[in-house]
Amino acid sequence: MKKLSVILIVQNDEATIRQVIRSTHCLNPYEVLIVANQSTDASVLIAKEEGCVVKIENGEETAHELRMKMTRMCKGDVFLYLDSDYIISEKQIKQFVQPLLFSHCDVVLNKWDKAFQHDFGRFEVMWSRVLHDMYDKPHYANAYLSPPYAFSKEVYSQLSSAVYTNPLALFIELHTNSFRISHHLSITTFGEGKFVPGAYENKRAEYKERYKMLLDEYIAKTNNVSKEINGKNDYQPYEKMSKGWGKLSSFYKGKQLSVVIPVKNEAKTLQEVIKEVRKLEPLEVIVIVNGSTDESERIAKSMGAHTIVYKNALGHDVGRAIGAEVSKGDILLFVDGDFSIKAYDLYPFARAIADGLDVALNKSEDEKSLSHSVQAWKFLLNEINDRGDLWMSSLTAVPHALSKQTVNKIGTDVLASPPMAMLKCFQNQLSIASVHDVNVNKQNRFRFHDQLPTNFISPTAELIIKEYMRAFYLS
Repeated sequence: MKKLSVILIVQNDEATIRQVIRSTHCLNPYEVLIVANQSTDASVLIAKEEGCVVKIENGEETAHELRMKMTRMCKGDVFLYLDSDYIISEKQIKQFVQPLLFSHCDVVLNKWDKAFQHDFGRFEVMWSRVLHDMYDKPHYANAYLSPPYAFSKEVYSQLSSAVYTNPLALFIELHTNSFRISHHLSITTFGEGKFVPGAYENKRAEYKERYKMLLDEYIAKTNNVSKEINGKNDYQPYEKMSKGWGKLSSFYKGKQLSVVIPVKNEAKTLQEVIKEVRKLEPLEVIVIVNGSTDESERIAKSMGAHTIVYKNALGHDVGRAIGAEVSKGDILLFVDGDFSIKAYDLYPFARAIADGLDVALNKSEDEKSLSHSVQAWKFLLNEINDRGDLWMSSLTAVPHALSKQTVNKIGTDVLASPPMAMLKCFQNQLSIASVHDVNVNKQNRFRFHDQLPTNFISPTAELIIKEYMRAFYLS
């Protein structure tokens, strides 16, 4: 069996440090190395009493930097990293590190339990999900590598100097150097340990800074995005246009409403969609017929919609840009043609714009569960622009509404890329809020490629994610 070195960071952990050290005795460690970082209590004395090698630090290095610094002093064949402010049972520690000690793997990472992997409210989970997707890895562990984790001396010898200061660099190298990684055990660590006022906010800021830098590097290196908006101007003029009818409304404080509905083969649902939006007294209902081969155009005309017909299918979301350009209302409400939303659920979006809001968004469809990667990208674009309060609300999802002034300010072309439009709204410091919750996930028409397991990236989702990458890169 290989010799084990245990590395612990200690900062005023006298209440737990002795038990943490003793919990490793079951592994018969070759050495336990302690970094005492700005400790003023009895932690150092206790560590020495327990026979540990102690190094005292009083600088500003992060916990990760101190772990990597201490690793250079290790004499073992395997390095196990633990925290000293919470106790993991002997049984769990033994189960955790055994595969590595017996050469069954090269790296052991703590597996997030299934519920935590999909815990939408945790910014660590959202950031981690994005990074795993970028490198096409299953989302099993925190990419920021919170302890416990362990790897062999051979692994350490192959790592670059970048890992000494950045835990994300360590994560990437562990996953891209063909090491054998085990996620065989889930140990609950979130919420364990002592409470430090302000630590959560500091950690959130650190994550944002680290991940933003990494995303910028990744996007630049892969040349995966363009700075140009490939929107409606890339397409041939429409084939046909027909005028519809509307009415002047008293619902919106003297302002008038335009409803924009992109449609592609939505004959089964379109009539009901238009029926509901008509209840809102719109000045116009604009239907962009997007390469349809069914009766969508005829139905739209029969319902009095203003129709714009393209024989060949437009790009994803280009119909919104076209509808916005021809609209005449003061308020623009965007819906889809493949499912109907009741008028009482649409009205709050239009009313919010009438009351002076610039952008009215649908609240997060499901804030309890991270069910797809696109959710994480939505959340993090808001987070990186200091609007984490919006959760995953976005211009990608319908329904949403914009003022005509907002559209004029950000430009109609940008609406063909909802993430870029969202970024433009942030950059122009527009007033943005999530005003109402409409669960569109349960209503959206089933599409085979878009209804696959969460670790599958459909063609549509891949396109959306690339647009989010571009928005991140330009943030």
